[in-house]
Amino acid sequence: MLQKVATKGTRFALDKIRVESLTDKNKLDAQPELFIRLVPDKTNNTLSIIDSGIGMTKADLVNNLGTRSGTKELMEALASGASDVSMIGKFGVGFYSAYLVAEKVIVTTKHNDDEQYIWESHAGGSFTVTRDVNGEQLGRGNKITLFLKEDQLEYLEEMRIKDLVKKHSEFISYPIYLWIEVEEAKKEEEGASGEKPIWLRKPEEITKDESALFYKSLTYDWEDYLAVKHFSVEGQLTSS
Repeated sequence: MLQKVATKGTRFALDKIRVESLTDKNKLDAQPELFIRLVPDKTNNTLSIIDSGIGMTKADLVNNLGTRSGTKELMEALASGASDVSMIGKFGVGFYSAYLVAEKVIVTTKHNDDEQYIWESHAGGSFTVTRDVNGEQLGRGNKITLFLKEDQLEYLEEMRIKDLVKKHSEFISYPIYLWIEVEEAKKEEEGASGEKPIWLRKPEEITKDESALFYKSLTYDWEDYLAVKHFSVEGQLTSS
């Protein structure tokens, strides 16, 4: 779930605004820093995933969340009680893996070319989109709030979140921050895997699962790679 919603979706949004900023630096004015922030809230049983990526317009919300191919069938399956994570790949809509752990999802988003909007939906298939006039302003980006099911509250635990970040975010170049509670206070820390990058390790030390994660992080593909070839190059590189 966290891999599809947090790492794939947020990284894509961050990559997109970063690329646009290469030709127009003003694109980053509303929020210069590119980041991912995870905020567990045990009081309300919510997990919020925040990024400072490109965000979505109102039209994007309507067209991309709720009307994509396969979404209707997936939502109907979830509403009927299905909980097999493998079916997410069948329908091809990774965002909706959130409903395997959440009973409701709220997406707050701000695009440079539009106002801030809120998309809200339960697992039943219908959704609403409203302009956000009273909420905290994002500047630019997305905030996905998962209202977790009673049997999925493990995703609020610090160590569980850290384990997921370490496992699925090894190849993300943007900082990932986690809000944690310390003696009734909150602080923010950067999550890091601490692992040596896969391209600096010996081929025999790399597992098939690690290769698959690396491939998917580069390509945004849902399927596994066809083949792997390890090689190294030494010497001087000249380009013009």
